[in-house]
Amino acid sequence: MNESVKLFDETGGLALAAQNDAAAVARAVQEIQAALVIAQRFKRDEVACKSRIIEACKRKDLAEVAEYEYSRGGTRITGPTIDLLRAVANRWGNIRHGWTETERAGGVSSIRCFAWDLQTNAQAERTFKVRHWRDTRDGGYEIKEERDIYELMANQAARRVRACLEEVIDSDVVTAAVDQCRTTLRTGEQTPLKDRAVQIVGAFQEFGVTQAMIEARLGNKMEAVSENQIASLRRVFKSLKDGVGQRDDYFKPEMAKPDFTPQATYNPGTASTPVTPAKSEPKGHALIGIRAALKARKITEGQLMDFWGQTGATDGTFGSLEEVAVALPQLLEHTVANWKEFAEKLQECVQEQKTNKELHDKLQEQKGKK
Repeated sequence: MNESVKLFDETGGLALAAQNDAAAVARAVQEIQAALVIAQRFKRDEVACKSRIIEACKRKDLAEVAEYEYSRGGTRITGPTIDLLRAVANRWGNIRHGWTETERAGGVSSIRCFAWDLQTNAQAERTFKVRHWRDTRDGGYEIKEERDIYELMANQAARRVRACLEEVIDSDVVTAAVDQCRTTLRTGEQTPLKDRAVQIVGAFQEFGVTQAMIEARLGNKMEAVSENQIASLRRVFKSLKDGVGQRDDYFKPEMAKPDFTPQATYNPGTASTPVTPAKSEPKGHALIGIRAALKARKITEGQLMDFWGQTGATDGTFGSLEEVAVALPQLLEHTVANWKEFAEKLQECVQEQKTNKELHDKLQEQKGKK
């Protein structure tokens, strides 16, 4: 193929792409113009629209997913979910909303979310970036499958679309919808909330889920559980029952907390003979004993400190055993004194982390082969 033909093909390809882009833009403009004309010609009847919204919120299935809820700093945060706001927007009418990927480069996507009331011309928009990365307890890994990337973007975009819809829809309409959903949940159940909380804790035992694991997911004690949280737990239970998900997909494993009550100091590795260190060097004795015991079991100091953090013995900010010795000397002494029982729990934790990492590496290898 000579240069002239090559140039013609490349130029023709570019011209065709430009024509396609121009045609797509023209279609989009026509669709928007038509929607604006229809919105002005058939304006919403607010009374009728609000009545339809209230009727929709009387459905239990919608009411159960109407509010999100989580705890932050001991305070319970609630608000309408994207599911409820989409239902409200569809019945309020003359509203366009959604999200689109505007750019992708270097493993990062740029996303634009929007909501537009075609009748009042009220608009809200959010732009943000999404890294193609999934965090795990063992670190994280890059996402390469197109389906996984789309699901990640959709999940991140849902919250921004929700915020945009809250801006363009009158707050009293959303509040009325939330109130009706709460009424639906409250009047649709005859069993008291506390009794239902006890029942669902008992039901989860079938899958090895304890009350402590449930409370860790909710962020509060079961005594303070809400209707929305009960509904959320029911959805999780159904997923486990149907085999859609596994326990570890929803709950963090419960870590046993050792008893750190001061006791006599023991030398790791000996049967039960108490060894009383010199009164002037308790910290040094404990450090030497712990390091020797860790070396014998091929466990690193970092893994020990991670375990302390997970069990609540420390706040997880210590960088070395020396720092722990200064701030929490009784922790070192107790670890040495109860090493046999403590080491078994520590070994289980390390083995679990190793197994999770091997499974993750295997999945990544299989994805790479595909």
